Amino acid sequence: MVALLEGIVSCTSPVVTMTTVPLLPGASTLVTLDVALMGDPPYAFVAVVDDDGTGVGTITECVEDNGEAAIDGLDCALVF
Repeated sequence: MVALLEGIVSCTSPVVTMTTVPLLPGASTLVTLDVALMGDPPYAFVAVVDDDGTGVGTITECVEDNGEAAIDGLDCALVF
């Protein structure tokens, strides 16, 4: 599964949404995120693979620390 979090990765980052199917090693998925942006920009989001939304994974991986991708510095002008 993939958890999409608002802000930077931390134990307090709110989960925005999650995929509903597990991703096995080597698999991929397309995720569309539609959220109401609160507060002032810039905004940040992170996707975390093999995360059940609480920071816990369900698949044992050879490398456990390479499953994150983040984007930050988002401004309304960049979001379309």
